Amino acid sequence: MSKIIDFLKILKPDTKFHEVRDGYHSFCKKIEDTPVDLLVSKTETLHTWANKQGAIYHFNQGLDSLCERNIVYAKSYFNELLSLKGTSHLEPLDRLLSGIFKKDYKRASSEILRLINSDNEDHKSKGITTVGFLDLSSKECDDFKATIETELSNLIEDSTTNKILANVLFAYRNNRKELPNADKHIETLMQIDSDDVRYQLYQLLLYELKIEEESDFFKNVLFKLTNLNTEYVGLYNSLSYQLSRLTTSHYDTVKQFLNIWVETSPENASKIKLFNSVFNEIYDAKKQQFDELITEWLNNNNINFQVAVFNVLRELSYRNAHHIQLSSRLLKTYSYIDIEFIVHKIIGFIYEKDMLTTLLYSILETKYTEKEVVQLVGSRLVNDVIFNYYSAIEFLKEKKKDAVKPLKKIIDEIVFHGEKFYEAYSDLDILKEFQPSEMRLNHMNKIQSKKFRKDYEENEANDTGFLSMLTTLHFRSGKTSFGKFEGEYSGHMEPKLISHSAEMPRGEFIDPLGQKLIRLEGRAFVRRK
Repeated sequence: MSKIIDFLKILKPDTKFHEVRDGYHSFCKKIEDTPVDLLVSKTETLHTWANKQGAIYHFNQGLDSLCERNIVYAKSYFNELLSLKGTSHLEPLDRLLSGIFKKDYKRASSEILRLINSDNEDHKSKGITTVGFLDLSSKECDDFKATIETELSNLIEDSTTNKILANVLFAYRNNRKELPNADKHIETLMQIDSDDVRYQLYQLLLYELKIEEESDFFKNVLFKLTNLNTEYVGLYNSLSYQLSRLTTSHYDTVKQFLNIWVETSPENASKIKLFNSVFNEIYDAKKQQFDELITEWLNNNNINFQVAVFNVLRELSYRNAHHIQLSSRLLKTYSYIDIEFIVHKIIGFIYEKDMLTTLLYSILETKYTEKEVVQLVGSRLVNDVIFNYYSAIEFLKEKKKDAVKPLKKIIDEIVFHGEKFYEAYSDLDILKEFQPSEMRLNHMNKIQSKKFRKDYEENEANDTGFLSMLTTLHFRSGKTSFGKFEGEYSGHMEPKLISHSAEMPRGEFIDPLGQKLIRLEGRAFVRRK
């Protein structure tokens, strides 16, 4: 008992879990060993601390066990909490009352109804949430269920606060099978524009519903989450994982949700990476559908979709998924006006070299028999892609090997004009003027090397990591080196040059404002009628 009392006396909201772990677990196993007045005085601190430490589950389990072992103590604790003024101490009430319900049905049921009808909104909330924790499967509960159904229905009709209605939704979602007309009431509550309500719908979707068993109801709940606050990153991580699991078996539902979600707001479109795992799964498991999705979004008049494409492809580029192409099936059905619109959006929103090249080439590969399209895409490949990235010529030459004869001729034309255009800029004296001399480059290299060496020495001196405690000796022997560890010499090692190179867009150096203007024009381009 002394361990439990000591735990409560020293407990503060910022106490580290490891400092009181044993005392907390002992307390949760035998709550009744604590004097009621001490427990009541520490309830607010205890609940705040346990939530912060992610350990509230143990406290709730302790309350359930307490009611099973010592109902008298549980009732005394409940009465003391209820008699206090304020709201900070009320958190355990619903779990405590639901535990009492198992041992003293009549007393607990009347107390629940009294709380639900209270003028105190906090007491009313606790009465409602208690219903969500009850096991109402017993026949003994039939009359109580009918009464609760009436009370909750009245609360919905009275249009009380969103907090109360969210609690009503919690009660219904946890007792869908027991409370009459639960799903009907849930569908009514879905229409409320409230973060609290959407959180309960999120919980319902993830833990109570299966799309295989309740397809229509599952979709109704899912589509209501398109307004879920994007600040709730943790909720989105779980939702994204859930949707990624449905990608293979219920792709159309996932796609419909993503379409609605992106269309809802520009903020959603800019934060599409919240569904990274979904897009990764579509790309890996359903590449054809991924291409179709990107094609449809680029061809959408709502700019939200092009913003979403920009963010989706940027995230994919980090995993080296650079060769993205448009859907040949859809491109064949598009008119020149549609293709023109898509090309402008690609130029406006796609920055990554390989993606920009492969997206434009996929149009050319599908529509090479249409003269207007060839001229449009060819000019963009020359003026925007090859102008910035000379390596695009190598890509086109590689594609030429497997192309049909008419397309080979088109590629030759694009390569010819692309090289000519690129060389014209390369020979401009104004560009050569800014090229640094070899002597200056060597001087800059020495300055950088000196700075790196100094930083390295400072890091070595201040290194407090585990490896800093180990002694490692290195010896040089001509072009090779070797070391000695635990009395044994290592084999000879020859240092190798490690390097990395990347092609930068040349236009950003020659005419950065002009490049920005080209992208801006692409983004603002409106489909011709």
